Amino acid sequence: MDNEPLYLVGERINPTGKKALQQELTEGKLSIIRQMAQEQEAQGASLLDINIGQPGIDEVQTIKNVIGLLSTSSRLPLVMILPVLKRLKAALRFIPAE
Repeated sequence: MDNEPLYLVGERINPTGKKALQQELTEGKLSIIRQMAQEQEAQGASLLDINIGQPGIDEVQTIKNVIGLLSTSSRLPLVMILPVLKRLKAALRFIPAE
């Protein structure tokens, strides 16, 4: 295990307890997500964990928009936990192939 790489997961893109992010998600805006991703990348994150679970939003459309934004504005791989199959299928369709 000593020779295995250490990955730092940026987990700030999560609306829990973040009223500004909750508001932006409700309004369909993504500027805070872009800012959070850039900050975490600058601070040494190896991966970005994406959680956009927010009542009252179209989560399928939102995850598509977030993946589109981060695939062009960040070089980091994305980590997503999507327990609803419909959301997972939508996300996988929009992740760019390398």
